[in-house]
Amino acid sequence: MRNEKHKVLLLNDQPLVREGLALLINQETDLEVCGFSDNARSAFKAMAKLKPDIVVIDIFLDGRDTLELIKEIGNLFPRLPVLVLSMHQEAIYAEHALRAGAKGYVLGQDMIPNIMKGIRQVLKGKIYLSKILSEMLLKRFVDVLSGVENAGASRLSERELLILRLIGKGLTTRQIAEKLCVSIKTVETYRARVKKKLNLNNHIDLLHYAIKWTTTLREIEQ
Repeated sequence: MRNEKHKVLLLNDQPLVREGLALLINQETDLEVCGFSDNARSAFKAMAKLKPDIVVIDIFLDGRDTLELIKEIGNLFPRLPVLVLSMHQEAIYAEHALRAGAKGYVLGQDMIPNIMKGIRQVLKGKIYLSKILSEMLLKRFVDVLSGVENAGASRLSERELLILRLIGKGLTTRQIAEKLCVSIKTVETYRARVKKKLNLNNHIDLLHYAIKWTTTLREIEQ
């Protein structure tokens, strides 16, 4: 009787989280962790070499725009499904991840009871969202239809959200450019777009908004 396990590749730059996930997954009779990666470059090498059946990725990996990484995975490995784990309770991240090509999204606060369910559902070719997240997305959908939600961070693109987050963490324009490997002019362009979409008057207003928004996310993570 064939009893082949599904191979899971973990993309996470937090060692304790990686080890904890691996311990949980390897206890399952039908799943096994085939490898780890904490950055995009090694992740693609691992995908090509290990040929996993599913990738489980943190929404923020090594300071990189993980949403772009999800898109790249879809382009290079179109049959490889991606399940996203996130400590951020804002539904906007789930929306962007699904648009980027992710097949499932699990919030950190209900990760333990849902991670295995999410992996198995995605392996079956289904879309998986944990119950709490489904309710949040439904509420956002209703709000959009009723015209309640028409401003704020939900209007930003994936890249703009990343820029806003880095501004909120205190990085200067030059530091953001170096971190993302882009020009200072490119970062300035994104800053201008964010400021315009959020109806902010100047750089000080942008900084205050970014700090407040990022602080809220950190509180959710704790």
